[in-house]
Amino acid sequence: MAKQAKMGRWCRMFCWAMCWGGVVLGGFGLGACGGGPSGESPFIRQFRFTGQDPQDPQIFYFEISWLDNQGDLIVFPKEGVPTNGSLLFTLQDLDAKEVPKEVKLPIRPIDVTVGSLEGVMSKVGIRVEADRFPSRIKFTLLMTDANGNRSNNPWVILRTNL
Repeated sequence: MAKQAKMGRWCRMFCWAMCWGGVVLGGFGLGACGGGPSGESPFIRQFRFTGQDPQDPQIFYFEISWLDNQGDLIVFPKEGVPTNGSLLFTLQDLDAKEVPKEVKLPIRPIDVTVGSLEGVMSKVGIRVEADRFPSRIKFTLLMTDANGNRSNNPWVILRTNL
């Protein structure tokens, strides 16, 4: 019960700080780490924080704009099961000495049209589980296509001002 109360307080504080205290969005790490707009790998053009879930402030939403010259984020073979690419989010509390947490999500046909060369995933949600109130969280994104080609690694830092 005490842990639930503590977590509820954390969520309210974080939501309040995000909404009223301001948010500082970090830069985009758009180096050629693993690919670019002309190679075999997907390329993340934009990765941006769009808000939190009003009913559950531990869920953070992002918009992802991407290019993929091969159109192979999802591959449907003539027979068998489709092969999906994935999104790997790394979450790091910049004020703690903890190992960053990773959240891997499959790229679904609802997110991407098969054979698409570019697109936007407008509302990708990530749940942040934490026992304490972090003042800075870094989200890093890696997109992998169905053939294992890896994208660049853009990142966003969210900072609360209390």
